[in-house]
Amino acid sequence: MKQPFKLSIAVAVTLSTTVLAMAEADDSFASTKVYLGGKTIDADAWSAQDGHGSIGLLTDFNTGFHGVRVAFDLFGSGSEDETNSLVKGTYTAEAQLGVRKVIELQSRFKPYIGGGVNLAYATQTNDDGSGKTEQEDTATGFWLNGGVDFLITDRFTAGLDLRYATAEVALFDETVELNALSTGVSLGYRW
Repeated sequence: MKQPFKLSIAVAVTLSTTVLAMAEADDSFASTKVYLGGKTIDADAWSAQDGHGSIGLLTDFNTGFHGVRVAFDLFGSGSEDETNSLVKGTYTAEAQLGVRKVIELQSRFKPYIGGGVNLAYATQTNDDGSGKTEQEDTATGFWLNGGVDFLITDRFTAGLDLRYATAEVALFDETVELNALSTGVSLGYRW
């Protein structure tokens, strides 16, 4: 794993912990959502496996400043191919740190927009007939998202999320642009 990636993860964890402490001191709330969806990666090298299933954990902490929250989202995705293709599996993991603005309406619907830094990890498994080989790489990019949550109760939410994330990795001597559009549904808890 590259040093900048490790440093980025350490900074993200430190910032998240600090913001959580501020939110608790400010008597603000945080929210955590479980995400299930799909991801389409616009990469020529992964064209046979550009559709990934995706799971995630979306967390944000209220800053107390006009609906702006600090967002820390984690995602994993993957696709496998059992045909005669050289590429047998493509997988990604992402840690996304940024801000999310919730638009407060006088209803149970809470639309939001957000963006920030995308810390991405990708791995690819190939099989040329003589055995499987695997390579991995890390990269940094950006992410943007929008969505809407519906308050089922004052604490529980159901939502829709649309996001775009970028990163560029090198696997098997090819540049793979992980420019991905993701759509999914979420179930969450506000505390």
